[in-house]
Amino acid sequence: MGVRSEREFVHRTLMVVGIVVGVAALISLVWFAADLFLLIFAGVLLAVLLRELSDRLSKYTRLSTGWSLAVVTLSLAIVVVLGGWLIAARVSAQLDLLIETLPGSLAKLEKYLGDYVWGRKLLERAPSASQLFFGRADIVGRVSGVFFVALSIVTTVVIVLFVGLYLAVDPALYRRGLLHLVPIDKRGRADEICDALGRTQRWWLLGRLFSMTLVSIVTTIGLWLLGIPAALALGLINFLLVFVPYLGPILAAVPAVLFAVSLSDPMAPVYVALLYFVIQTLEGYLLTPIVQSRAVSMPPVVTLTAQVLLGVLFGMPGILLATPLAAVGLVLVKMLYVEDTLGDVGEPGTAGS
Repeated sequence: MGVRSEREFVHRTLMVVGIVVGVAALISLVWFAADLFLLIFAGVLLAVLLRELSDRLSKYTRLSTGWSLAVVTLSLAIVVVLGGWLIAARVSAQLDLLIETLPGSLAKLEKYLGDYVWGRKLLERAPSASQLFFGRADIVGRVSGVFFVALSIVTTVVIVLFVGLYLAVDPALYRRGLLHLVPIDKRGRADEICDALGRTQRWWLLGRLFSMTLVSIVTTIGLWLLGIPAALALGLINFLLVFVPYLGPILAAVPAVLFAVSLSDPMAPVYVALLYFVIQTLEGYLLTPIVQSRAVSMPPVVTLTAQVLLGVLFGMPGILLATPLAAVGLVLVKMLYVEDTLGDVGEPGTAGS
């Protein structure tokens, strides 16, 4: 009995050590390959969008799935290229105007803040307008930096496009491969979890794109009615940044307010700030709840915490993908831990049966 007990102890000890080493290796892999995983997740989101649009087209036109996907992909490419060609010149001119105007607006704001004690203390801790826009690096460093940033962006876009297209062509292939990693008696539940994750990503992404488009259009029209010259460029910036809930709208409002500072009307910045506040309030309290009712409820604290945490760890890609990653995490916690481990299948705050 003593020998058997000793063997069981050694066996359990080795098992615990193996689990710890395996978890540590997995964490190390995720940490060092985080950028790759974020790119793959972005490709998954693109695949979800393409597949959702192609499935809807196939349902209403009776085209095959492959032809529907080809039509959707080609249509989106035409819209992007044609839309960019039609508005590129105007947006480019307005962006040039923004770039020329914002340093002067910052200098004007610095002068205004310099009249107050609290403003001077704030300016002591902030970079000057020239440092913010031009920095201290020489021209060669700036040009090389811009080149490598542009190359990195192009590479990222290409990888995400290819991952998204390959996943959208035959998602069942990759899903079957993933399910084969799960024990046979658990594959039914794993399939349910995959369905829930796909549904959550689909509704979150469609809702976010709808919000981005609507908010951008309303913002552009509102800025145009207020007489802001670069309304189209500011609306485009708003469209891109609103993809990030909560933080994105705040960042989008900054260049618009700074641009309004340069205008002759002293009330222009106030009107612009009010416009952004009203639009984002309506988006947050009207559009977002409707979208969340079809996907997963995302408490603001969870969203902001995920954005800050992933932003600190992985930079801008982490901020951009923090919300959909948090939504996936909530679904996994709900189904794997709350329902399967705790046995609570009721709504939050209620006891499960």
